[in-house]
Amino acid sequence: MTLARTCCLALAALALGATPAAGQGRNPDADRDGKLTPMEYRNAYVGGMFGWLDKDKDGAIARAEFATLEKLAKRFRGEKGVRGAAKMWQADADADGAISRREMESHATRAFKSTDSNQDGVLDKAELKAAQNAS
Repeated sequence: MTLARTCCLALAALALGATPAAGQGRNPDADRDGKLTPMEYRNAYVGGMFGWLDKDKDGAIARAEFATLEKLAKRFRGEKGVRGAAKMWQADADADGAISRREMESHATRAFKSTDSNQDGVLDKAELKAAQNAS
């Protein structure tokens, strides 16, 4: 599992389990039904990553911008985090050295599908927790 997905799952699990703590941003469960739809998940995944990492707001996350996430990954997850962060570059489908919003959206769609273990089209607390535990 990539670090980006792990970060998004952590945000999503918090959203489904409790009110986000101060400074964590808005709750990705927009309709507050206790489940994440593909759109809610993608908005949290893409919006969260781009809002934080795309420092120059050009619509792509360049390697230099990604260094912030790599440093945090190493600090909090050690070598496992570094490997996870490196896997995020699988989202760079055109191999141009930057991850565009469209590439991140596609990556989020694949992550949602692989997390939706019962294939009901939404992610519930149990699925998010299982995905977090697998990371």
